[in-house]
Amino acid sequence: MESRELSKLFKEYGDFYLFKDTHSSVYLEFFFVDPLMVPSKKVEDLIASLLQREDLQIVQATHHRQAPKFKAHSNFAAK
Repeated sequence: MESRELSKLFKEYGDFYLFKDTHSSVYLEFFFVDPLMVPSKKVEDLIASLLQREDLQIVQATHHRQAPKFKAHSNFAAK
């Protein structure tokens, strides 16, 4: 699915960036959640709303605090 088509699935929820993660996955980073769709504007409630949609096949949905993290390099090692 192209990024434009993916974006259309989520546009009513607010403003976000769409990033390609791997050849078969993407992630969305919301920077504005529309209070008409998610009155609390909380990410947890947004995720719960998305997971209830039957037209989306979300494999995993997490808040950024629970998302996997990685360290790109060790240039900032303590001296």
